[in-house]
Amino acid sequence: MKILLVDDDDSLRVLAAAILETAGFDVQLAADGEEALVRISPEVDVVLLDLHMPKLSGSDVLRHLCNNRDLLGRIIVVSAATEDELTGIVTSSGARGYLQKPFNGAQLLAACGLDASVAA
Repeated sequence: MKILLVDDDDSLRVLAAAILETAGFDVQLAADGEEALVRISPEVDVVLLDLHMPKLSGSDVLRHLCNNRDLLGRIIVVSAATEDELTGIVTSSGARGYLQKPFNGAQLLAACGLDASVAA
């Protein structure tokens, strides 16, 4: 399974990528929304998209993809926003779901559809 991890926080990208790769995922990284738009393709199964980034935010990426429901359905919104805010964003955008920061490895794997015990 191929995952695109989009976040401007270098340490979070490296740590999350290590967790996902250990679990057997093929992980691609993007540091901002502009890079994400270049890398999002039908070959990507899941996009972990931070909402707040420089250049082009995750919210802007969602707006750019609003006409492509197939790609939107692969996106998991990642943010420190409240659960109610994240639920509203997911519902209004058509994204697949959300992952609230801060998160742990088990929550990350669960969001991507993998039980954490598989990676243990």
